[in-house]
Amino acid sequence: MKKALLVLLLLTYSGIFAEQSKTLERSFNVKSGQKIIIEDLSGAKLIVKPWEKNEVYVKLRVKMSSSDNDFEKEYIRSVSLKESSDNTELRITYDETKEKGGGWSFLGIDLRINYYQKKEITGEIYIPEKNDFQTNARYGELNVYDLKGEVELYGRSNKLTVKNSPQLRAIDNDYGDTYIEACGGRLLLRNRSNKTNIKTFNGLLKVEADYSNINIDGVSSNLIVDSRSGDNVISNVKGDLKINSHYSNITLDNIGGFADVVGRSGNIDINKAAGVNVNGEYCNIKLKSISGKPDRTMKIISKSGRLDIEDLTGNLYIDNPYSEMDFRQIKGNIDLKGRSSTIRGNNITGNWKSNTEYMTVKVRDLSAKSIDITNRSNPVVLDLSTTPADVNIVNEYGGVKIDMPGGYSGEIDLSVQYGEIETNLPVKHKNLGNSAYAVGREGNGQGKINIETRSGNIEVFESSQTSKN
Repeated sequence: MKKALLVLLLLTYSGIFAEQSKTLERSFNVKSGQKIIIEDLSGAKLIVKPWEKNEVYVKLRVKMSSSDNDFEKEYIRSVSLKESSDNTELRITYDETKEKGGGWSFLGIDLRINYYQKKEITGEIYIPEKNDFQTNARYGELNVYDLKGEVELYGRSNKLTVKNSPQLRAIDNDYGDTYIEACGGRLLLRNRSNKTNIKTFNGLLKVEADYSNINIDGVSSNLIVDSRSGDNVISNVKGDLKINSHYSNITLDNIGGFADVVGRSGNIDINKAAGVNVNGEYCNIKLKSISGKPDRTMKIISKSGRLDIEDLTGNLYIDNPYSEMDFRQIKGNIDLKGRSSTIRGNNITGNWKSNTEYMTVKVRDLSAKSIDITNRSNPVVLDLSTTPADVNIVNEYGGVKIDMPGGYSGEIDLSVQYGEIETNLPVKHKNLGNSAYAVGREGNGQGKINIETRSGNIEVFESSQTSKN
């Protein structure tokens, strides 16, 4: 009895959900300069490819399955391809019934209870390879290959793949994944809440993709990325890169030009670039192998996070309060501001200027002609690898300790309030209550060493070995 009932139910539902189908197949004559526009295809799985004929060939297989048998038949009966043409464009429109099918109306309210409908469209479109192409396909799968003319793809929620097309102009694909490979042109790509993957793009590229994961590898010219709240992984860009991506993790590798980065509350990691500017509020910033340009100062602006810079050539301006900072292998001048953390440096060749509060400043192997430090409430410790020409350090509520090679030539002026002075430089000491002074000269040079502290000791020692400047 149960088996008989199951068979009856299966037969009943198979009758309810029986599908209707139809194949649309047409060719359309096209002129060499016409743009080909395919429109109003929704929910279709399409392949678009070029061929050598001067015509457009469209073949679509349409299936409709619905709990409303009458609607199935009406839908399949109604579908067609319509054509309109002028000297500039050939427009091919997928036409379907506007009826919804199923249910009934009460007081103008559409009621459809237990209604089922499924539409499937699959097909191929062949166009002359040099003609421009445009479509507004939505909610489907679109595969575009080998087109030589300009390509514009306006749609939504597509699984989109474009390959070997050198003149991409515009792509819109909100809420759909986009994959582009071996393409080029001057492309504006807009999408949202998806995955965007681009591999090998020859030309100018701009990507606007909020709430998206972006992966770009290989751009021959300049690149602009505007995003929000997603991972951004970008590599092998030959031109300049501008990226504005708040609440994102940003990873850049091998940028041939300048990398201008704006971020907020994420990690910014840049490896190998011809210069950087970073504005990263609340970001952890890591820079490595940055070559820089002599006539362009690089800027790092942040508020809170960690800053780590290694192997950088070029001048730096840094405004980064409440951040821990590490510098290694720097060839260039450093001008920085900070507050309430620690600065560590090692192997730095270039002038040093810092204005800090509540920070510990420790720099080893510093080769600088000019050193200018203002600090408050923590020590300053310098290990110099070459003899400086000009040193000016003022530190309140913190000591100053300097070790440097021999060979300094110039004036010396050391003074402390509520502290002591220790030095082997040729100076004369004076003590007045809680204050101490040490003044002198070494050699006949024009150098100046001026160090002032309050509530901190001064220690300056010159080794017997002369530096090699």
